[in-house]
Amino acid sequence: MTQTMSRDEVADAARPIVDYVGDVLGADRVPVWRGIVGAPVERPDGTLDTDVHAYTVGAQVMDVPVAEHAALVRRLRDTVVKQHWEVRDFRVREDTGTAFLVCVHPGTGFDVAVGSTHPATALAVLIETPAIAVPPRDEGPGIPTAPHSLDSLDRIRDILG
Repeated sequence: MTQTMSRDEVADAARPIVDYVGDVLGADRVPVWRGIVGAPVERPDGTLDTDVHAYTVGAQVMDVPVAEHAALVRRLRDTVVKQHWEVRDFRVREDTGTAFLVCVHPGTGFDVAVGSTHPATALAVLIETPAIAVPPRDEGPGIPTAPHSLDSLDRIRDILG
């Protein structure tokens, strides 16, 4: 059964996860909240289901030297593994010093991705929700109409490069 949450409830559920990532990365690594976007989910027949959305929450940990990316993302991976988060992807590029982690937050089921930005001057924190039923009148006028892929791992990889 699809969970029902408003856009504000999704943001409220995501903020502690973003804060947690910052805490694990270090006291001087405070994520800057960038926002939340939601879009209707595409049905198997290619039509949009405007009653069900998937959301992407974005934040950045600014001014992180690339020389620190791999160590910080490894620390995050090691910490979430100890707390029984599912790690879906983890990569470090030794040639560039960049790193990428995707894991699943056990309390929400949200995908959490942390990775080097391009250029590698910050760490991006992206949270992707599964399909969520939208309460009536949640989004208001001007909602995005582009379909949202349910395969958030591919979407996250596209965003981070």
